Amino acid sequence: MMHRRGGNKFRGGNSNYRFHDDHDNRTNNFIKTSRRVSFKTTKNNNAKSLSDMKIKAFLDDEDMGNDLAQNTSNDMKKKGRFRNRKGSPVPNRRIGGMNLIQNHAGWYLVTIHHGSKYEKDVLLKLLMNALLPTVFNAHYYKIDTENSCAQFYVDDYDIAAKILTQDKKLNLPDGFKMIIRVRGSVPHVKVDETLKERMKLAMVKRYNPQTKALDLTKFHADQDLSDVFCALFRPQIMSAVISIIVENIPDLEALNLNENKLNMFDHLKILSSKLHHLKIIYLANNRIGSLSSLEVFKHLPIVEFYLEGNPFKKRFAKNGDYVSEVKKKFPKLLKLDGVELSPTIGFDVSEEKKDFPIWKQSFMVNSSGQDFVAKFLEQYFAIYDSENRQQLLEAYHENAMLSITSTNNQHYTYEERLHAYWKVGRNLIHPKGYEHRFASLKRGKLVVVAMLSDLPPTKHDPQSFAVDLTFYTPQMIVMTVTGLFKEKNSDNRTEFVRTFQKTLVIVPNNGGFCIRNELLHINNASPAQIRNAFNSTIDPQPLNSSFQSTIVQQPQPDESNKLKMIEMMSHQSNMNVEWSRKCLEETQWDFNRALYVFQELFKESKIPQEAFLK
Repeated sequence: MMHRRGGNKFRGGNSNYRFHDDHDNRTNNFIKTSRRVSFKTTKNNNAKSLSDMKIKAFLDDEDMGNDLAQNTSNDMKKKGRFRNRKGSPVPNRRIGGMNLIQNHAGWYLVTIHHGSKYEKDVLLKLLMNALLPTVFNAHYYKIDTENSCAQFYVDDYDIAAKILTQDKKLNLPDGFKMIIRVRGSVPHVKVDETLKERMKLAMVKRYNPQTKALDLTKFHADQDLSDVFCALFRPQIMSAVISIIVENIPDLEALNLNENKLNMFDHLKILSSKLHHLKIIYLANNRIGSLSSLEVFKHLPIVEFYLEGNPFKKRFAKNGDYVSEVKKKFPKLLKLDGVELSPTIGFDVSEEKKDFPIWKQSFMVNSSGQDFVAKFLEQYFAIYDSENRQQLLEAYHENAMLSITSTNNQHYTYEERLHAYWKVGRNLIHPKGYEHRFASLKRGKLVVVAMLSDLPPTKHDPQSFAVDLTFYTPQMIVMTVTGLFKEKNSDNRTEFVRTFQKTLVIVPNNGGFCIRNELLHINNASPAQIRNAFNSTIDPQPLNSSFQSTIVQQPQPDESNKLKMIEMMSHQSNMNVEWSRKCLEETQWDFNRALYVFQELFKESKIPQEAFLK
């Protein structure tokens, strides 16, 4: 039988069996077995075992997703490089000879095979002497008895790569070579109450009560936590630290997070709502890749940042651009990277707490119009909700104008949508041409009332009304009323709750008042409004009760002012004192209204001649 080229030496160059070739006398595991004969057609049986090893390594370390990708990538390179050399022997490449792929977390697991046979100091001294003048810390050293190896972590890529170069170069005390494997991996840690208590004790030493500053620089390297992995870039660790700060030092003003390999800050959003006094943050020598990552701090009163040594700074060609972009996000910043900044010129309003006016449901520009508004709306909606809206003809001016708008939100069902209002609406953000705009603006009281009569039947909820009386003179009144109403569907069985906003321009007419211009907007009610609409727990009250609670009645003038008003009324109307007093008394001493009533009655010749006798 013809032998394969390359012999057995090159078969499965990455197999773990070759580790035992160097140390076959260290254990009694080497047992000779008879050679098995297989008739399977698979040519590369060893590939399966390698794949299984990679999957196991991947599952053993849930924090590192780069292991399998790293080794697979190198295997693919091998296959591609020698795919045209089928007749040549495959070179024997050691796993330790591969280039170490940089891990985004910045932590690397160093494994020394058969390291359980040697003292910790012996192994570390050999490595440290080999790497001089480079110095490193071996974090979380442990012995894996199951695999007879020693393991520890390093937190620097350059150091990890240098350690890997020492694979099979260092002589152990018994003459064997030190076999070293390095891969990206993050230490595991379980956050419980015991660990939190240890973290709290470590933080106490780092807190300065005089300056209210907490220094958490390189927190994972704290001597009191040397046997556990307390890296702040792990969300569960950072969350535990924040909870300790909030519970014990809520008045914290300065926080130093330098050199903690931080790159994400979503879990720090809570700082804005819990630490209202935090104004100085140091984040130097971390792994912040984008300035937008700092937006989680924008609601804090930040006056000083220290951001040196972060990757995102390299994106700015000029330091001035960097400073400008940071100040855009934090306009109150006074110091950046240790350099004083000129204050931003702006029109900032003082952040001191203001005592805002008490919220009121309704507004009256003139309290004397309160009774008029209540009576007018009560009469108007009583007719509007009746079966015959033709009676509204008396409420509109001969040349009245009316336009309707509505909002048809897509998330409502077909039945809930505002079809009746949409088809007659005059929503200018949905232009349909000049003709439609002209036709949808109703002119004349007959046309206006006819369109209102065609709208679906309604029932308004007076308890939901809010009224703003924004203009009130004898010649014109302007008010806006908002509220809720029920609309019956065409089948007269289904009811939908809508909201409305009605703006009215009211003018005097034939001794009374009528609507000259009206703008009506209809929308669907929100779930909260629907729940509160027509609340049966509230006792029915007159329509004007809401005004009574929010409007302070205009005080009656004293006798001295009354005499002055009578004198002015007599002078402007030419009536005698008796009739001037009578006019003012009947208008509740509202001088403007009294003068308006006089003018209207005088035009109609309804004032007797005796009123002008002096």
